[in-house]
Amino acid sequence: MSINQDTTFDRKPQTDRDAIRGREKPDPGTTSRNPSSRAPRARRFIFTGTSGPLAAIAPNPPRALHAHHQSHQGALGEYVKNSIRAMWDAHIDPERFSASWKDMGPILKILIAQAYAGSAANAAEYYRNLHVVHGLDFPVVRTAPFNAQHLHRMTGSVANGTFYHHLNTKGEEPGRASEVARNTLSGAGARFALNGARNTVTAAVARDPLATGWERLLSPTACSYCAAQAAKGPFKSGNTSFRAHDYCSCLAKPVLRGVSDESPNAGLRDEWNRITETFTGKEARAAWDQYWREHGNDTSS
Repeated sequence: MSINQDTTFDRKPQTDRDAIRGREKPDPGTTSRNPSSRAPRARRFIFTGTSGPLAAIAPNPPRALHAHHQSHQGALGEYVKNSIRAMWDAHIDPERFSASWKDMGPILKILIAQAYAGSAANAAEYYRNLHVVHGLDFPVVRTAPFNAQHLHRMTGSVANGTFYHHLNTKGEEPGRASEVARNTLSGAGARFALNGARNTVTAAVARDPLATGWERLLSPTACSYCAAQAAKGPFKSGNTSFRAHDYCSCLAKPVLRGVSDESPNAGLRDEWNRITETFTGKEARAAWDQYWREHGNDTSS
């Protein structure tokens, strides 16, 4: 018995795969381009005022972005302050301060460093979105670099320095010295964390050809010092120094070229000029402090 070597009946007929899948063969003329050329091109959108699809979400998209940015950053600052206090109370022993700080210090530094990174990332997104809602080109925004040595020096100086200053120089009880050090570090830690946003915006403004400078976004509980700083703006794009004190929640807002976005500090500048026009130096600051105690931040918008 012999086996027939012709086994063509076992093979399936050759078929066009595209036909099986219900597709037509592509036209060679349409596939000769570089694949990257098929990527969507960037477009310019005008979403300002009450026009455009963003009006369904917010009648004034830029102002909504400012408010959301302040809300997110403010919540992050509160998280840092409250976390430092809670972890300090749970793990710092005033009677064994040096030993307990040696164990807890690195953890608190990680907390602040992570918050700095989150603050910077949020600010970069805010900056890019602000360009979009004003109809400008989508910018490349780098997050502000993190300075680990600065954080190490700051936390050591604030925690150890404050504790031993109140313990040895002021002669206070260890518990009280620890409480003051805890409160000081919580404020300094929040300031350091939110510098991620401030540094990101001021550095982006310096690199952005569509930005002319930046202004200070006052927090709802801004002090007279912060109000005075805001009144002195807007600051030129080369100025990347944002003056923030402990517990400060003020932020930086870019001023974009050709954008008719009303300055949030216009009324504040008018009041500063009116209050201090006959004073200089410390007298001007004293007059402004008195005005701010009486009127708060009524002039901010």
